[in-house]
Amino acid sequence: MLWFRLPEASLEDVIGGTRSAFAHALAHYPGSKPDLALVFSCAWRRYVLGTRTNDEYEAIQEQLDDPLPFCGFYTFGEMAPFQHKTQAFLHNTTFVTLLIGSQ
Repeated sequence: MLWFRLPEASLEDVIGGTRSAFAHALAHYPGSKPDLALVFSCAWRRYVLGTRTNDEYEAIQEQLDDPLPFCGFYTFGEMAPFQHKTQAFLHNTTFVTLLIGSQ
């Protein structure tokens, strides 16, 4: 028997995922304040958000006291986990944040 799932998300869920991913990165940042953020959003998110793609940017900025320079791009085919002798899987609809700065 074959089982499969079709995920469904509203635009608010997609933006909420952005907000949640960035909040998680900030909460686990080991320093006092990052100097730069690199963000990678799945191209599917761009397709689904359409004219609301700027909402991802706003979801990030609303969590910051001071402006934080950041850049990024839309990606295709995110693969993870990246561990020795571990099977990698395709991840879709992801939003990845990398915070850079000194401790």
